[in-house]
Amino acid sequence: MPVTCAIRLPIMPMSANVHNKAIEQQLRQQCSLLAFAEPRPGDIWFANNHLERQPWQALLTRLNARAEKLSSAYLSVNSFLQLSWQPLYLSVACVEGLHCVPQLGVMQQQLHASGSIYGLSAVTYQYVDKCIDKQILRKQCHTQLLTLSQGWQQHIARYAGLSPGLAQRLLSDTLTSALLHAGGYGNEAYLHQAHQGWQQLFYPRFRQTIHCSQGQYHSSRMTCCLHYQLKAQETCQNCPIKCKAQQSA
Repeated sequence: MPVTCAIRLPIMPMSANVHNKAIEQQLRQQCSLLAFAEPRPGDIWFANNHLERQPWQALLTRLNARAEKLSSAYLSVNSFLQLSWQPLYLSVACVEGLHCVPQLGVMQQQLHASGSIYGLSAVTYQYVDKCIDKQILRKQCHTQLLTLSQGWQQHIARYAGLSPGLAQRLLSDTLTSALLHAGGYGNEAYLHQAHQGWQQLFYPRFRQTIHCSQGQYHSSRMTCCLHYQLKAQETCQNCPIKCKAQQSA
């Protein structure tokens, strides 16, 4: 039987002028656009079942008012992340943690009036029997996410350029980040199995890896964190550009 409830996630305070590398991982999880734009309680910038021109233009106007000379590349990448990160995180959390499938078509991203909360509303979850293999649930999420992803890319293409390849790599990084943040894995082998299951559905060509070091999980990346920054900082320890240079040396 479908169960409807609200998931609430706190806003991460952000500077309007610079993204510190130390909070880059939180940026990947939370994204930056709504924090920059300072939404009013009740504002709905994006509803995944109808991407309208008016809220998009209002968001870009408020963004440009807060930070000077935002490039079209920054806007397109971060707008795509803004549209995509919550459905991906929600899918992973539901399948891996709750053994259920969210109905993403009715999901809205908004700021709630109670205590400056930014998250999801109007999400329905279909709980299923525990004996059903999780890969079946992943496939059901994949079908919904594929439809949404095509809509996101078409929507952003009206206002800024975003190549299909970069969009796919951004989704791959977000998916891996969601798995690492989901937690609750019994062992490392299960995490690898879950990661492989999602990757086979979404990005079978990519060879993204997860490894454990000193009790913490880390992942290789398909995109550079400079995509998320207004001003370039030092490169990350696991920067894909660094790794590529070291391999070719």
